[in-house]
Amino acid sequence: MATEMDAGSKREPTGEIDMEAGRKREPSSQLETEGAERRRTARANIEAKMTESAWLKQWMRKTDKVVEDSMLMGAVRRLNEENPEAEPIVLEALTEEQRAALLLEERAFMKRTAKEYSKKMAERLQASFEKMKTAPPVKVDPDEDWSEELYSRFRQLWESAWAKEFGTFETTTRLSAMYYTDKPLPDLTFRRDTLQIFSVKVARTTGALKRPLDVFGMIAVRDDLDHNRNIIFNRTRDNCQTLIEQDPYLVLTGPTRAPVCGSGPVYFDAELKVKGSTKSEDQDLCLLATRYYDSWALNSVVIRKDCSSKHNMLEVTFGVVLSSIEATIAMRVVSGSWPDGFRGQFSAYSASMDHELVLLLDSGNEKVHVTADGTIELSRRVLSVESSEELMVSAEAWGDGSQVVIQKLHIKPKDSGRSWGEFNLGFCVIEVTVAWSLFPLSFPSEDFPRVL
Repeated sequence: MATEMDAGSKREPTGEIDMEAGRKREPSSQLETEGAERRRTARANIEAKMTESAWLKQWMRKTDKVVEDSMLMGAVRRLNEENPEAEPIVLEALTEEQRAALLLEERAFMKRTAKEYSKKMAERLQASFEKMKTAPPVKVDPDEDWSEELYSRFRQLWESAWAKEFGTFETTTRLSAMYYTDKPLPDLTFRRDTLQIFSVKVARTTGALKRPLDVFGMIAVRDDLDHNRNIIFNRTRDNCQTLIEQDPYLVLTGPTRAPVCGSGPVYFDAELKVKGSTKSEDQDLCLLATRYYDSWALNSVVIRKDCSSKHNMLEVTFGVVLSSIEATIAMRVVSGSWPDGFRGQFSAYSASMDHELVLLLDSGNEKVHVTADGTIELSRRVLSVESSEELMVSAEAWGDGSQVVIQKLHIKPKDSGRSWGEFNLGFCVIEVTVAWSLFPLSFPSEDFPRVL
């Protein structure tokens, strides 16, 4: 449980020194007392700014050093690749003068490359404008489905912009959760705005599609860290989820890491099908790539977004979590065992998200599956928490005709490391581990150090 620190009582003025008379006197007026208080406040503000300035200068020096080291490593690698027959340059063997000269050369090279790239992009953009001027007008049929055309264009744009650096369109994110849990970089990682996906509902279907529907396919989120697919739903044709009228929600299994936002758009990428009697009878359910950009978000907020595509409309409920920290949850039975006939549900939430639940595991009509080492295999385990809020993790267990057992944990976020807690359900004790991690500003390249 978090505790509040007593702010303390305000110290009363004890008098001032009269410089003219050379004797101690009491404040003669309310105005004089307020003036003394203002002077004390001004001094405190100046001292705080000096401290902040010193910290900022120290941080900037560290950051500049990391950037320069990264540039030098890149320059050495580039020059060695350009001159394979020459004697390889060894960065550690260079003198300070040689390092400084190489750094100037690399900066000039990067400047030239940036100019060439900007010129090429401007020419390409101008060519696109010229092509648009001569293109015949497009006749739009309001009843025509444009999902395939729009998705194909999204794919083409993605591949032209990101394929060289981040792989194929289908590549999943290479960044894992807990990236900076054990090896934090306090000067190069930050609390960032993130998206927390709560649920995806197949809200409406059109045409001949009627529930129950056997759904398979993929839904992912793409952010600007690596632009790859961060999977939140993934089912093969042999492992469909059956949707009925009473339960139209997809069972989410991701994300694998918290999606970041605030510095660029976030895309929802979905390819869903309905299983038929044979593969040839499978039908498209959803094909879309829709953008969310949260530049207007001033506070953490829960949003419901309708995404129309092909033969259905998806209702995505997600939260924009400001100044957040990534939390990765693990659970393990450390005493007792999970009894047959008992079902379980584990979830997590925070106050800033209006107590909207992230369902970590719902065993349904089955008992909770526990591995040989006691690990409870959660369906979802990664979420994000506003740094000023608490993470609440809850466990519910019940059997036929028995009372529901409910346990809750309140955990204060940390920038790195782990937090622990326990659920005592009577028949077993479950250890809960939360791993905390901050976020980089951009994708960590091979030159980006894991530790300073």
